[in-house]
Amino acid sequence: MSRNFFAVISLLLQLFQILNVHCLSYIFRRANVLEKAQYWENNISPCENDQIHFDKGEITVALIADGLHSQKIDLPNNGILFFGKRTELGKPGNWQCKRRRNAEEVYFKQSPSLGFYNGSNWLVSKDGILWRPALHVLQVPSSQDTAIIPSDSGARILLEDFVTIGALILAGQKINFNTKDIMEMKYDEMSTLSSFLLSIQHLGWLM
Repeated sequence: MSRNFFAVISLLLQLFQILNVHCLSYIFRRANVLEKAQYWENNISPCENDQIHFDKGEITVALIADGLHSQKIDLPNNGILFFGKRTELGKPGNWQCKRRRNAEEVYFKQSPSLGFYNGSNWLVSKDGILWRPALHVLQVPSSQDTAIIPSDSGARILLEDFVTIGALILAGQKINFNTKDIMEMKYDEMSTLSSFLLSIQHLGWLM
């Protein structure tokens, strides 16, 4: 059989995969969580008596999900710190090391804005089961799908074009939009101290 025949069969299988998938759920990955070593310079998390620094030249978005104790916190000039349901400032978190003999200065290293159209930033759920589609068109939410932004994250989402999705859920609540020109949206659920920041550049949401 010719190569063209196999190419046609492959294309038909991919088209069948698209037509056979409906209403997927997409969960945006967590980012900028203080408890994760990957968000600290050289993967060095703060111990109980260390001094914590944020980059004053950057707009900082970060989540403190657990306890946090330090000798000093050098807050950023611009940004938002979110607090999780279990946050206790002044109490060492389970993720922190004990006091060092000599306190150190540690630096928070946040991730850059994460692209909406980057499939690696989404976890895809098909009928309640995590699924990794091979086609890029199925790796990001579309007009038939539900996009879920969890509250236990400090992610900033970069949208470089118009987006059409079936539904948007922030911190467990469905959000409805009536505007096509949102430059920045902030969601703050003060009752549980769980929050989320979504930065949008030059686009609108179409629901």
